[in-house]
Amino acid sequence: MASKAILFLYEGETEGEFYPLVFKSKLERCAMKFSKQCLEGNFNINSKVANEIYNFINKNKNTDLHVFVALDRDKPKLEPPPIDTENIIKTVGSKHLKTIELIVATQDFESWLFIEIDNIYKHLRAPKSKRVPHKYKNYEGLNHLDMSKLFKTFGHQYQKGKRVEGLLKNLNIDNIYDTCTDLQNGIKAIAKLYR
Repeated sequence: MASKAILFLYEGETEGEFYPLVFKSKLERCAMKFSKQCLEGNFNINSKVANEIYNFINKNKNTDLHVFVALDRDKPKLEPPPIDTENIIKTVGSKHLKTIELIVATQDFESWLFIEIDNIYKHLRAPKSKRVPHKYKNYEGLNHLDMSKLFKTFGHQYQKGKRVEGLLKNLNIDNIYDTCTDLQNGIKAIAKLYR
């Protein structure tokens, strides 16, 4: 009987800082093999995901693999994400690839952070008189450029990657999780695999 494994692929270093916080909060200790890998952007996403899956399967013989891909939609909600899972499954062509699930942020990962606008303002030490939280209410219509503009307004520079760690420490990750259905569905699907 084949063992089971999870391969969690994420778009960039910023997500690499965020998702471990979600896992720590929402997932119990995983007894199965759980690997994480950064895709370094969503350009050529289909071939990068297929390559990561292929490499994992070749290194882990007789292991049934469940793949989760966390990526940005980079478009409004009604448009499809920039990935073709059916084509990836055909390309890999392995009986051990069991599922590919997507966790899609609309429009991008930073959109979700705007749920915590009050704590972003606190992190920026923005004077209360200059805060306009209702401007950021429609978080799925916002993106990293809006985050950069907000930071610049208060004399800071928003930088992706590991430098976002300080910001994330000041945000309520559980509140982001509770608000984002797409994030919840993805994490619950991971949890189901090892219960």
